[in-house]
Amino acid sequence: MNKIAVIGIGSPFGNDTLGWQVIEPLQEKWRSQNLPTDQIQFIAYDRPGIQLLALLENINLAILIDAIDDPHCAGELRWLNAAQLVANGRSYSSHDAGVYEALSLGNALGDLPEELHLAGICIDPANLAPIAQTSIDKLINSILNYLHQHLLQFSVT
Repeated sequence: MNKIAVIGIGSPFGNDTLGWQVIEPLQEKWRSQNLPTDQIQFIAYDRPGIQLLALLENINLAILIDAIDDPHCAGELRWLNAAQLVANGRSYSSHDAGVYEALSLGNALGDLPEELHLAGICIDPANLAPIAQTSIDKLINSILNYLHQHLLQFSVT
């Protein structure tokens, strides 16, 4: 059975709330459009670290939502695929450790979903201003559009 997971990563408190800010309205929009919910799960997880691999178990398509630590594109939406996330040894996550290490281990073990992406908004860690609501709304719509485009490929009808 094919499954899709959309996982908001970060803290429910402080400056690292992007994953939490996006996951609930994203889920509400998905349900309001009467789209299938039996093969998709929306999860908010407080800095999962290596536990991320357990969340990705038996998942075919995963979209991780997190702030992306890159001051060169602060405020911009960014999509990264699994190869980009593990290839260059650079953590894009705003967390000191966790997401990159979990994905690197999952990649080495051959345990990552068929398709995995990190969707986020770039932040400048030296200037932790709140992320604009318009950027959050654009990210939500971007993820919804992506899920719509890939629904037939990854879901059971």
